[in-house]
Amino acid sequence: MNYSLIIDNIWNVLVPSIIGNTVYDGLKTILGEVFDGLLAHKNNGNKKQFTETLTITLERNPEMVKQLEIFFQQKNTSNNISIKTGNIHAGGNVTIGNIKNG
Repeated sequence: MNYSLIIDNIWNVLVPSIIGNTVYDGLKTILGEVFDGLLAHKNNGNKKQFTETLTITLERNPEMVKQLEIFFQQKNTSNNISIKTGNIHAGGNVTIGNIKNG
């Protein structure tokens, strides 16, 4: 099976600035003990080792593959939220279109 989409999604969202957010926490929960090793490979810029480690893990755990597919499907749909009215409490700057407020 080709896991490239899952691998690319994880590689692209694992950045130091996401530590503590829902994506980070969700991936850490799904990936379990392999997460820290993957994060180390990402931080070292070693995509080859990252890919090899994650491929082996996914080949051995089809349930994890299903969980990751659902996770990324939900992540992609949750980004399509339309706010018509109300206040945004973001704890920092908010950019809407090309208008920055904060």
